[in-house]
Amino acid sequence: MLAVLLVLGVAPLAAQAGDSMPGGSPLLVTSAGSLRQPLADLLAAFVRENPGVVPRQESGGSVEVVRRSRDSAHVPDVLGTADYVLIPAFLIPSHASWYIKIVRNSMVLAYSERSRFAAEVNAKNWPELLLRPGVRTRRADPSLDPGAYRVVLIYRLAERFYRRPGLAAQLEGAAPIWTPRPGEDVYAQMAAGEFDFLWTYQSQAVSRGLHYVTLPPQLSLGDSTLTAWYAGASLRIARELGGPDSIEIRGEPIQYGLTIPIRAPHRALAERFVAFVLSDEGREILRRAGFVVPALPEAVGPGPLPAELSGRVRYRP
Repeated sequence: MLAVLLVLGVAPLAAQAGDSMPGGSPLLVTSAGSLRQPLADLLAAFVRENPGVVPRQESGGSVEVVRRSRDSAHVPDVLGTADYVLIPAFLIPSHASWYIKIVRNSMVLAYSERSRFAAEVNAKNWPELLLRPGVRTRRADPSLDPGAYRVVLIYRLAERFYRRPGLAAQLEGAAPIWTPRPGEDVYAQMAAGEFDFLWTYQSQAVSRGLHYVTLPPQLSLGDSTLTAWYAGASLRIARELGGPDSIEIRGEPIQYGLTIPIRAPHRALAERFVAFVLSDEGREILRRAGFVVPALPEAVGPGPLPAELSGRVRYRP
């Protein structure tokens, strides 16, 4: 039976430690799963220029890592999210004072050579494909990850775009929320034929050499000229898991966020690393990872913005 995986799996926070260096300077970078490898590449380049630095990474769903970063025992030096909105919604002003809209991205529908209907799927017929009798669909929990709540937004935009009342509810109903097991590699599973289709970010599809369907701009959440159209879809996610309060997430062009928490243990080193991310070398690493890198990223928040970053961003208090 066809299994369709509808978003990059959100596994429990995964850690990756640097090599041990006596007397080295630790640097903990926590991020969205889709930023893990690009940040690993950035950290490796940074360490080559700063050999005393001992980097460590943690990654997971952005909503999950943002919630966790407020815990005094888990405050990272640098925090990267797959949706910049989560930083002002969850962290400013008590836990962060600014953020940078660091890169842009789009959503795509990826598949492998072993996927059923691989020769058939396209930008027009994917809804019919996912709703065919016997098709099993899975998606991650929108309360943990922007990739998951963006799938819901795509469904709701698709209902309007294709002029099919009820389509969003049908697609959501056909895709029960899926909880991955620790250590699962969804891309390997798809390549092995365990799943057929995967909603993921274009950066992931490009960097991994995947086959994928490019969605119409009205659905991809990647076109900066369609902000008003994307805002026509929304959903709410819990502010705290199991809590009564919630926040509204509106569709908008995908932009990732980067910040240094107020209580970052190694702030000076974190500022040097973020400055490196914004350097020509850092920006090229992000481009090679498949992201769209703005010419001059926008920084937002009450501040103050670190002097180390002055001139590297366009700051809007």
